[in-house]
Amino acid sequence: AVGRICLAAAAPDLASLVDAAQDLAPLVLDVADPGQTAVAASLADAVVVVGAPGVGPALAAVLTESLCRVGPEPVVILNRDRAGDECWEGRCALRLPEARMGGQLALAGREARGELGRAVARLADLLAVGA
Repeated sequence: AVGRICLAAAAPDLASLVDAAQDLAPLVLDVADPGQTAVAASLADAVVVVGAPGVGPALAAVLTESLCRVGPEPVVILNRDRAGDECWEGRCALRLPEARMGGQLALAGREARGELGRAVARLADLLAVGA
C-alpha cells in the first residue's frame, strides 16, 4: 500500500476478497473479466470507470448507466490524457496525465510524483467514502 490507496490482486471469489479486507484497508478491484464487472460494482463502496483516449466516452457512459443499477454511481476518469482529447470534455470527473515514469513507479509500489501524483490524490479525494 502506498499513501491513501491499497491495491489487491483479483480473486476468483470477489465477495470473499472484499469480506477479508473489510475494515482493514481500502481495497481496489481491477476487474479484467467483463462478466465480473457488475459483481464487483455490487460489492463496492465506490466505482471508477477508466476510459482511454482510443475509446469513445459514449462507451463509458453506457457502462456507467449499467453499473448504477447494481452499485454506487461510478466516477468516470480519463487515463493517459493527451491534449486534443476534446470528445471527453465534460464527460469525465478527472483526467490522469500521460506519465510513463509515474505509472512505472506505481507498478513498483512507489508513490507517483508530480502531475500524476496530484491527479491520484484528487481521485482519492473523489472516492473518500464515509470519510
